[in-house]
Amino acid sequence: MEITPVFAVPGILVAILLWFTAPRISAMEKTDSGPLMPVLHTSWFELVKVILIVACRSLTYFGLIAFLPLYLQTQNISIADSNHFLFIMLFASSLRSLALSKMNADRVLGFEGLSRKPAA
Repeated sequence: MEITPVFAVPGILVAILLWFTAPRISAMEKTDSGPLMPVLHTSWFELVKVILIVACRSLTYFGLIAFLPLYLQTQNISIADSNHFLFIMLFASSLRSLALSKMNADRVLGFEGLSRKPAA
């Protein structure tokens, strides 16, 4: 527990950095988007499909994280090697998330890179 402040310092530094560099998001005008229930009645099946896909993906992903090293150990692969495989899987997933989040942020928010210029 005596090393806990060492791990808190980077978090505090990032919080301070974000406080000064993150853009201030102004409250957007609230628009009337219409009633929700008629829309849900017409597209409930598609919503259920999306929810099931996300739930199955999450269950598979976290199941792999929890049980992959144990399964590989039963296949006579050392715990160290199975942890390396798990690291590769998680690292590749984080790289994919970083790449896709930049593309989606640019498309959805209309930013070009990190310049914060609105797209024409």
